[in-house]
Amino acid sequence: MRRDHRPYVLKRLDLGFQKWYAEHYLRPQFESLGKGAVFMKPWHVELFGGPISLGEHATVIATPDRKVRLTVWSDLDMRGRITIGDCCLVSPGVRISAATEIRIDDNCMLAHGAFVTDSDWHGVYDRSLPIGQTSPVHICENVWVGDSAIVCKGVSIGKNSIIGAGSVVVKDIPENAIAAGNPAAVLKLLDTGRPIRTRRDWLADPILSPPSSICSTVTSCGETPGRAGSARSSSPVTVIDGRPGGSPIVRVAIIAPPYPLAEAPAPPLGVTYVAAAFAAAGADVRIFDYLVSRYTPEKLLAQLDEFQPHVLGATSVTLNFPGAADIVRTAKRHRPSLLTLMGGPTFPSTRRGRWSGIRKST
Repeated sequence: MRRDHRPYVLKRLDLGFQKWYAEHYLRPQFESLGKGAVFMKPWHVELFGGPISLGEHATVIATPDRKVRLTVWSDLDMRGRITIGDCCLVSPGVRISAATEIRIDDNCMLAHGAFVTDSDWHGVYDRSLPIGQTSPVHICENVWVGDSAIVCKGVSIGKNSIIGAGSVVVKDIPENAIAAGNPAAVLKLLDTGRPIRTRRDWLADPILSPPSSICSTVTSCGETPGRAGSARSSSPVTVIDGRPGGSPIVRVAIIAPPYPLAEAPAPPLGVTYVAAAFAAAGADVRIFDYLVSRYTPEKLLAQLDEFQPHVLGATSVTLNFPGAADIVRTAKRHRPSLLTLMGGPTFPSTRRGRWSGIRKST
């Protein structure tokens, strides 16, 4: 993906114009449009007929070559309707065409080029007949419809289910199922014992909510094994702000790497904000501060063995990126199961090879 190098003020103006366009040109075409709805390139979103409803905090993305089209077209004997719930994602190229009713519940995701219809749109034996046979479609909460999939008339897709890319759905799919093929058939069932993080969860708190993929690997008492033959105690711990906490969900180590210039060291205030966010979410957080104190590989390994984190993250800028990358690589070799992350205000383009190596190792 090409980076956006526009000045911040231009980005704000562009976003403001898109919001203004959606309010003045799209909102009047909806029967109801919930608060917080976001339209990207709203001039490529086409509505025909009605009534069409879109819930709160939905995201609709359109592009010049992949317009989003929401169409209600009924004959005199019936009245069609499209209802899309809260926190849904509508990707470029999505088409939803209703003659009777299409209902899409909260937190659903429609991938690029998906097509949902409740009608044949022509008679099977009388091809001059518009609309043809029609039957309502219901896509239940938190369903993910894959790229270029087609959902046909009369179908109901159960809660949390996933429809594979390119599938053609002609019969009901149960909840918590993964279905694919033409015609789509159930391939496997989801593990209902694992938590599922919905778009509503993410939109409610994108920073503080711990990823479910991490939390699901950690027991409620925090007794996930570390290295071979060792396990962390479930006794109470102390988080970064000194308050006692008992049995956190996940242990997070944040590294402030050394800086190569002989400058007066400053406290790593940036990482403390990140640490505070994790602590507020219930995590046990420690900062491995190698900016103020001296770094050695032996010191890092000793801290890893003592704390046994599930996640380790490092920040960097251009000048200390190589050193930070080496620290993360050392930690990953020492604890292969460790989830490692890197971030910061800039990565040097001349270090592409080193960055690629870190991505592969993590």
